[in-house]
Amino acid sequence: MKKIICTAIILLLSCSAGAKTFRIVVPYAGVLNNQLEVEHLNENLDDSALMKGLYFQWVNTKQYQWNLFLYHASNLNYSTVLGSHLIFDYYLGAGPKGKTVLGAGFDYIQINTEADVIQSLTGFVMDNRIYSPYIRAGQYFDFKQNQHMFSFFVWGGYEHDFLKGDLSFSIPTGGPFVPAMPISENLDKEYDYALIGLALKATLFHFLELQFKYHLKMDVNSDHQFNYYSILTNIYLNRRWAVSYRYKNMEETIGTNIYHIGGIAFLF
Repeated sequence: MKKIICTAIILLLSCSAGAKTFRIVVPYAGVLNNQLEVEHLNENLDDSALMKGLYFQWVNTKQYQWNLFLYHASNLNYSTVLGSHLIFDYYLGAGPKGKTVLGAGFDYIQINTEADVIQSLTGFVMDNRIYSPYIRAGQYFDFKQNQHMFSFFVWGGYEHDFLKGDLSFSIPTGGPFVPAMPISENLDKEYDYALIGLALKATLFHFLELQFKYHLKMDVNSDHQFNYYSILTNIYLNRRWAVSYRYKNMEETIGTNIYHIGGIAFLF
């Protein structure tokens, strides 16, 4: 047992040797566009509003990284939007040419819609909550050329989505003395997805960081597919501060969210 413990400690120390640890905090603000699909209206509600977010990341370059992003928007398609993204990646065989990644994550989005009148419907209330745990595995390929660093990440995974929702509204009958007809429906569903993704990253002249990420969700029980695109640009002013911009396009079973946000990043 002592030999096993000593061996584990030696392996842990050897993995940590030469590793750089840093943390990033970024408060964001910008615009969120929400295209909400409402089957009972036979149309998409399309609106934009102010979005606020907070991003935190903790990185050990040899062993792991984890990050959390929280965001919120209100007065959007008669709705309030609340979302979060959490992921943890563990690194294996980290070296100058790349590393293997084993990761797990959890996404959550909540859209609460309330309107006195939409089209001819009154008392419209719809609550949608999507819980999305997933796992992934992949490989980083790293390259360095003069003052520039490049990274390519390809991965695959599995996701199970829990859609929890409720819908209620009333249909006017047309007569002043005839009460409206109340309608209510449960929207709960579950989905299984296969995931494939890639990410490209370039750090130029040690101060400009560019990232492009894409992943595809493929429903294993149907031909439905959902695309996710994101772009990140960081301009480092010094070792502690940077200007950050993010763009993301997220397709979901209940609609599409697109945001443009910017903020000041602090590294420590």
